Amino acid sequence: MQLTLSGEKQKVFNFELGELESFERHKRLGSPSHWRRYFAFDMPSYAIDDGEVAAFRITAAQGNHADAAAILMAALDKPHERPGHFVDVLLDRLLDVPSNSISEREADGMMWAFAETMDEIEQKTGQIKSLGTSEIWRKTSQLLRANSSNIFLKGVAKGKSINWLAYIIRDQGFAHGLPKGNRDYPESQWLTRAQLDDCIRIITARFESLGMRRIFGLPSPMDVLFCWLQLGDAGVVRQKFSEAIDTNIKFLGGIGALRGWANSSDIGVHHPLHAQIVELFINADETLKRLETIADPPRTGRGYTPPPGVIRDRARVLLAAWVSR
Repeated sequence: MQLTLSGEKQKVFNFELGELESFERHKRLGSPSHWRRYFAFDMPSYAIDDGEVAAFRITAAQGNHADAAAILMAALDKPHERPGHFVDVLLDRLLDVPSNSISEREADGMMWAFAETMDEIEQKTGQIKSLGTSEIWRKTSQLLRANSSNIFLKGVAKGKSINWLAYIIRDQGFAHGLPKGNRDYPESQWLTRAQLDDCIRIITARFESLGMRRIFGLPSPMDVLFCWLQLGDAGVVRQKFSEAIDTNIKFLGGIGALRGWANSSDIGVHHPLHAQIVELFINADETLKRLETIADPPRTGRGYTPPPGVIRDRARVLLAAWVSR
C-alpha cells in the first residue's frame, strides 16, 4: 500500500495487483473488509470482500476469461434487493484502482469478461431506461480506457454481448465526432480512428448477420439500432428494418423496440413512442396509420377476420404511447 502526494491531494489505498489479496489472506487492517470486521464486528450487507476484487483482477490478468466472467456472474447472482448491486460495487472498486496499476493483460482479461457477460447482466438487471443509460455499462466503458485497443477488435468480432459492444463502439464514435459534424472529444478516445473504423465494419457485419428481428429482442435494441444507423449505412438499416416488419406481429415487435423511457409526476414511469425516433427508421405517418388499422380494423368484406385480440391490444398500447412530433 502506498501514500502518495499529488499537489495538495493525498491518495491512499493505491494497491498493486495482488496486494489486497495478501491483506485479505493475512487478515490485516489494510484490508477494507477486515477493517469493518474488526471495528464494527460485521461485514456491511452492501459490500464485497477484498478477495473477490483481487480474484477478478488476478483471473483476468492470467487470461482465464471464462473464470473472470464466472466471477461477474457470481456477483450478479448474490441476493440483494437491487438486481446487479454487487456487480456495480465490484466495478466501483475497480474504478478506484489507479489505471496505471492495471496491466495490459489484466485490462484485456476484463474486456473479455465484459464482452461475454454484459448482455446477460443487463437482461437480468434491467438498468437501461433509454439509450446508453446503464450505470454498469458506463462503468465498464471507463475501465476499458486502460485496455489494449488492439485486443478489443477481437472482442468485437467474437464477444457474445453484441448489445454491449454496440454501446461501447457508439460511445467511441461520439468521442471521435461521429456522426459526422459533431464535436469530437480526444480525451475520451482510447481507440484510434482507424481502429474505430475496423470495429464499425466488424460490428455492422455482425448486426446484418444477426438479423433485425433478433436485434429487436436484445436487452437494449435502441443502442444497437442507433449504432448501426449513425455509424454504418443508414440506407441499409432502414431497408432491413422495413423488411423485418412484414407481418402485423413483426411490425409491433419492431415498433415496440423504439420505445423510450420517461418518468413524470403525473404519469410516473412510462415508455413513450416518439414519432421523431420512428421517422429515423420508417415513415412515421404510415406507421401511425398502420397502428390505428391494427388497433381498430375496418369490418369490411365477407369472411373478413380481424387481427387476434392480443395483437389489437398490443397496437392500442403503442398508440397510447405515441408522441407526435
